[in-house]
Amino acid sequence: MNRLVVTALAFLVVASSTSGQDVYPRGRKPTPTEVVVQKYAELIVQGALLTPEGWQKAGRLFTDSKPYPAYGKIELLSPRIVGEDWVKGENAQVETKWGNYDGSIDSSLRYIQPTYPVSMGGLLLKLQFVHQQRTTTSNGATASKIVAPPVWKIEGALGYRSASVQAAIVYVAKKRDETTDPVIRQNAEKTLGILKRMLHRGPSGSAC
Repeated sequence: MNRLVVTALAFLVVASSTSGQDVYPRGRKPTPTEVVVQKYAELIVQGALLTPEGWQKAGRLFTDSKPYPAYGKIELLSPRIVGEDWVKGENAQVETKWGNYDGSIDSSLRYIQPTYPVSMGGLLLKLQFVHQQRTTTSNGATASKIVAPPVWKIEGALGYRSASVQAAIVYVAKKRDETTDPVIRQNAEKTLGILKRMLHRGPSGSAC
């Protein structure tokens, strides 16, 4: 489950800082499930999900996989807080709170603003404690063998591309320079102008 949750109201959070680096209350170590989701969040910030290689790397954090959507929409997200909601046996839920949700970019490099004013957005993620096994067949008999310790993974498959505004600027500029389509180049120029203004504006979301 990889569900984007967008709200016009700020989430209630318990972290002592809203910086991208200090995402846990002071003195508390992240739980194993939070570590997995934080790795996912860091890949988003880096713009890794905008390349097939980065998509594959992020996909290892999920229980299933999907091909890289080369022409899919890009959600503009800026991760701040990661918090475990609950753990029940081999299942868990982790919520992320984002400083900004700034809309999206379509396959023609055109910026799409949110449909309503947004101060924060987040992801609600289900996780599973996965037993890593290898299935072998010998003499007509099938057997499963545990090949590594179990690990927490995000349930389902990585569903869509997402990136921070800064990473999206690099991506859009690169695609603009690669294309010969005048419409896409024009869209890219307009989008770059919008994204650069966002970058200079700084974080708009705030945590309560």
